[in-house]
Amino acid sequence: MPTSAYPLETPRLLLRPFAAPDLDALFELRSRPDVIRYINWEPATREEVGRELDRYIRLPTLEREGDRLHLAVVLRESGAVIGDVMLAWLSEKHRQGEIGFISEP
Repeated sequence: MPTSAYPLETPRLLLRPFAAPDLDALFELRSRPDVIRYINWEPATREEVGRELDRYIRLPTLEREGDRLHLAVVLRESGAVIGDVMLAWLSEKHRQGEIGFISEP
């Protein structure tokens, strides 16, 4: 599958691969009940978020069925990470995928 040039840009936001310095911002999001209230997991510990972030960094593209790609949602103006967008390749046969996100309320 072709890869994209990053960051993907809108007038207000940048979407880019996660990096190790994003741990604090991602933990802030993933540990807040008000941010994850519609997601099927509980608030995460810093260690859990660290393990997830490592996985996000190691898998920067969608290459095969079952892969998940996470991109940091960054405010262009301040550089603050305000969200996480997930793209999942569910089925090649059925041409299915999934898009999910979390962000500050």
